[in-house]
Amino acid sequence: EDCRENIAVYGNPQQCQYCGQMSAFIGTRCTSCRQEEERYGAPIVCQSCGLRCAFPKPQAKRAKVGGMDLCILCARRYKRRQHEQSRTEKRRRSGPGPEGEASIEGEQAPSAGSGPAPASRKMTRPEEDLHPALERAKADLSEAQQRLESLRRELQSRTRDLMEKDGEIGDLKGRITQLERDNRAAVDDARRKSAETVRVLQENLAALQRENKRLLQRGPKTVEPPL
Repeated sequence: EDCRENIAVYGNPQQCQYCGQMSAFIGTRCTSCRQEEERYGAPIVCQSCGLRCAFPKPQAKRAKVGGMDLCILCARRYKRRQHEQSRTEKRRRSGPGPEGEASIEGEQAPSAGSGPAPASRKMTRPEEDLHPALERAKADLSEAQQRLESLRRELQSRTRDLMEKDGEIGDLKGRITQLERDNRAAVDDARRKSAETVRVLQENLAALQRENKRLLQRGPKTVEPPL
């Protein structure tokens, strides 16, 4: 019920970075691992699966799981086995009866064999402990590969962006340089035209002044009266 509500609120979960379960709805840790890390500190190596997903709990807590430092999954399996053994022991002590005899036969059948049964029982427990550890290791490796690929793509994308920006900066520098050259050429041309205009005006003014002086020197013209 809680998972359905979390999916409805937060969407599909991610893999928890500690226990490896697909139960991390907020961040990279599931609720159990986040609460235990806040309560007991950083994770340590689990004595059952060998992964760094257990937490340094006090002795009173470890006593419930055989005094070992176990992660959440291994602790659940340990308690489940202890519960099954306790139920089996109770059935053995329950005395005679159809159910009691059947349970006793069922429990004693493996030990009454010639030897393969105890061996198979010994082989199943390591497999039970090793299988989830391998699954978590595979999941961690897959997640690490995905993160590495994502970082590689991000690095390539940023490299392309930097190269494009470098090209744009080079283009802008080229444009600025060309504009400066054009402006200098325009200013120089305007100066030359202005100097030429001033020279022509000065020459015209000098010519007019000379003509005016000549006319003044000649004096006014005399008009003879008619006969």
